[in-house]
Amino acid sequence: MRLTEKLVDQIQKISYEDINESAGQIVRFAVLDSVGSALAASKTTVGKKYIALSEDEYGGTSKIWGTKVLTTLNLASFVNSFLAQTLDFDDTYEIKTLAVTHPGPAIVPLALTMGQAFDISARDLIRSIVLGYELCMRFSNSIEPRDDSYFGFSNSQVIGAVTASAILMGLKREEFVNALGLAVSTSPVANTKGMWSLEKRPMAWVKDGVGFVVFNALMCSKMARLGFISTREGLDPENEFYKICGASQYKTEEMLREIGKYFLIEKISFKPYPTCRFMQSTLDAISRIISEKSINHTQVYKIQIFLTPYLAKSFDEKSPPNLIDAQFSLPYAATMVLLKKEPSPEWYEPSLLDNNPVVKKIMKKIEIIADDDVEKKRKEESQLKIKIKIFLNDNTEFFEEAGIAKGHPDNPFTQFDHEKKFKNALAPFFKKQKIDRVMNLILGMNSDTKISEIVAEI
Repeated sequence: MRLTEKLVDQIQKISYEDINESAGQIVRFAVLDSVGSALAASKTTVGKKYIALSEDEYGGTSKIWGTKVLTTLNLASFVNSFLAQTLDFDDTYEIKTLAVTHPGPAIVPLALTMGQAFDISARDLIRSIVLGYELCMRFSNSIEPRDDSYFGFSNSQVIGAVTASAILMGLKREEFVNALGLAVSTSPVANTKGMWSLEKRPMAWVKDGVGFVVFNALMCSKMARLGFISTREGLDPENEFYKICGASQYKTEEMLREIGKYFLIEKISFKPYPTCRFMQSTLDAISRIISEKSINHTQVYKIQIFLTPYLAKSFDEKSPPNLIDAQFSLPYAATMVLLKKEPSPEWYEPSLLDNNPVVKKIMKKIEIIADDDVEKKRKEESQLKIKIKIFLNDNTEFFEEAGIAKGHPDNPFTQFDHEKKFKNALAPFFKKQKIDRVMNLILGMNSDTKISEIVAEI
């Protein structure tokens, strides 16, 4: 039997009742995380441009989050997914401390938007999300490490998205197999570093292209349901999909190993800061030092941050022109931490981004240094061990090696952390009553909760 067929058989055997309580709770946190990120992003300049894509396609039953706009299922899924990633606040799967995919924005908005359209209950939503994350993350395990030229995660995301959509459509075995085959055959190609424009700013606003991933996955599931035939070996090594993803090897044993006995969604990481995941441990370390030592930014003479050569070159942006560039500017993010700004969309207010003299002055104190030892640990140990030195005006020095960021399974968010992130993200834009209502609906989901009731409030 082919690997793809075995995977479908195993996935279809897993029922809602097989999902342990811990994995189910992580689903609630993942939904809260994606919804909070998307709602906050809907009020930003970039988010409003995504929403504007619906202007000539009004009419339908599917909601674009943060608005009263109703449009088609396809377009709403496309926009909602992009909104969930706009602030770079999305969840991350890490192997050790290296990010290898972002399942949340590709799976959660699609599942919720479909959930509204098909009037499903939370039991079906939770199952689709758990199993979507499962195949997305298993596929990531099977193809890493990839060639360093490849920087995006659309190829693993589409596996998770098509899994979730196939489950919610109730595809039969052969239809599910064909949906996977269609997805790998039409998947958005893996990004290269150059496509992100990290080294040639301004950055590209579309990074992983998650909206295209979701649109593709949804259409593939629809086509399979109508009887379209594709390769039945979508995830088999003979199809060589892994090569398109930038991998030189495909560890197929990772796809089936003890599947159903545990759920990888429990290994997902959540971001405490609205920035690239590769910055999070650095920001944690800076925050920890200035908090423990009661340091004010005026006391800081200089901060040195030692990174891999590529990240040092890419993240050393001291004049970010917009929120996307600021998300990938380590001097800017570190400045927000030094100013003790709560991590939220408020980091990217025009009053801070547009040549604010205090922000500019602090950014000049931050020195980004390429370090071969950090690069060696990344390559040989799959560990991002960034080093930070803080020098004060009185010649006091502090040193820390950053490792596991807050939100990682080994340094996890508490429920309080999840609630705080959600509230902080939405507080600038929404009334407290709405924030609390949406949060309580999501965290209070039980098996019979109607997803349409939740989406109506988003």
